[in-house]
Amino acid sequence: MVENARMIELVVGDALMTVHPDEGGRIGALRVRGHELLNDDPSAAPFTWGCYPMVPWAGRVRRGRFAFDGHHYQMPANMPPHAIHGTGFTSRWEVLDAGLDYCDLATDLPWAFGGRATQHLQLDEHGLAAVLSVYATAHPMPAGIGWDPF
Repeated sequence: MVENARMIELVVGDALMTVHPDEGGRIGALRVRGHELLNDDPSAAPFTWGCYPMVPWAGRVRRGRFAFDGHHYQMPANMPPHAIHGTGFTSRWEVLDAGLDYCDLATDLPWAFGGRATQHLQLDEHGLAAVLSVYATAHPMPAGIGWDPF
């Protein structure tokens, strides 16, 4: 494992994965059996490179507006006029733990409900096992999660 402030590199056999905590906690590169499985160009737009966590919502929130528990909310329009794929992919993620073949990341969610998201990424010679979780920290909250591409 190689870790610096911008990237964690995991290598198992001929499988390689880079993780970018400061770039939305995304997987930047994923190579298995000599094949790159992702667009690994970090100079591309945030929506188009790597594999990133969509949290606390996945997909599009039309015009960034929704209602929950009798209240109306306006989300930032990060793809005007809509809010898309949450806030996780543009947030900095904390490295909780990292080893030769895995890393654990977490971020606090910067939206009206708060909350926290975690990722466990585990590389082996056959590919990647990944777990993404979201937690309410103070009040009930809506949530939808996933990765793009998935």
